[in-house]
Amino acid sequence: MLFFIAILPTLGFAGVQLFRAELTGPNKDRITPRVTETARKMWLIYLAMTLLLALLLKELGGLTYFDATNHALAALATGGFSTKNTGVAYFNNPTVDYLLSIFMLLAATNFGLHFRFFRQLDWRVIFDTEFKWFLGIVFGTTLIMTACNFSQHNYPTLTESFRHSFFVLTSTITTTGFANADYTVWSPLCQFLILLAMLMGGMSGSTTGGIKCIRIVAALKQLWREFKQLIHPNAVIAIKANHRAIPDSVVSAIWSFLFLYIFVALVATALILALGLELIPAFSAVVSCLSNVGPALGDLGPTSNFAHLSAGIKTILTLCMLLGRLEMFAVLVILTPAYWRS
Repeated sequence: MLFFIAILPTLGFAGVQLFRAELTGPNKDRITPRVTETARKMWLIYLAMTLLLALLLKELGGLTYFDATNHALAALATGGFSTKNTGVAYFNNPTVDYLLSIFMLLAATNFGLHFRFFRQLDWRVIFDTEFKWFLGIVFGTTLIMTACNFSQHNYPTLTESFRHSFFVLTSTITTTGFANADYTVWSPLCQFLILLAMLMGGMSGSTTGGIKCIRIVAALKQLWREFKQLIHPNAVIAIKANHRAIPDSVVSAIWSFLFLYIFVALVATALILALGLELIPAFSAVVSCLSNVGPALGDLGPTSNFAHLSAGIKTILTLCMLLGRLEMFAVLVILTPAYWRS
């Protein structure tokens, strides 16, 4: 959305409003005073990371220039398209898996943090509240999945189990959709964690889809505040991120977004169930499309596709992809006549 606004300067004030709608959360760092200038800075960072990944995939991973370039583009855009029918699993290369995982995580990180790091060359600037939560969730969930896969003998060694668990979890939580294994044969716990990762997505200000980590963090802090105020009803307790209080209006907007996201997911799932799809594939497909992941669960997993679904189901999932990519509120704002009059 930010790059789109940059090439449509005629929007004027409307461009700034679209920028705000896209970044509905506590973190709205604009880096520079003008949205267009911000987008130019982002483009430079994005391009540099894409070129670096392509070079590393070629030199360290042994991919051809064509495969390296295409997978670098798909990883940084968290798009997940591959030049091979079997995806990343075709290469069966640990180096490729880890390189893609690292850069998918970089793409899922707020690009404002990237900018401040390259400007100040200080690691401390990137460890804000959302980034610490995001990394904690990624590695904590990876360890659980690794232990689960290893204990169920899905992989012969802990190293193999960690490699596949880390890649699948990273690909899912960054809403990229790459796959180096068929996770539909993993345990129900692993599949449930993958579904939760689809729901959350990456950080605000990144190329990922999903609810975004900062919204989850703010909602959890709001719940914790409610519990504390049951014990201390007269206490004034602020919800903070990066040592700054989050306004109650922002917290309210986050809860509104969460409700809207869940409401749309439930309605879309109900419609798809009415058209004959089973519960797990239906709900996971809706979540996958709202978060722009790609593969889902059941017979819509990474070794399959959505081609066999009916036209009605595909239409619903297409609308889910559009709503999820534009973060819902932006779509509603654009469709409001009063927005354009302002």
